[in-house]
Amino acid sequence: MPGIEMHTTIKTLFTKGYSKSNIARMLDIDRKTVRKILKELDEKVYLERKERGSILGPFSAIFAVILPICYFIAY
Repeated sequence: MPGIEMHTTIKTLFTKGYSKSNIARMLDIDRKTVRKILKELDEKVYLERKERGSILGPFSAIFAVILPICYFIAY
């Protein structure tokens, strides 16, 4: 299985206008592999992750008051 560098190289050469056959010859791989990799790259959809707050975020004010008290009691 070709690595990420191979995928990047194939995508770059293809966007520069090289044919799949030329790319296959240059990289010494099968033309069907080039076709498969380009198809995989086109099908991948990268979803942006939405920013999430902390689970403890709503309670941060409470922790700011309680934690110093607990620390003082423990020591």
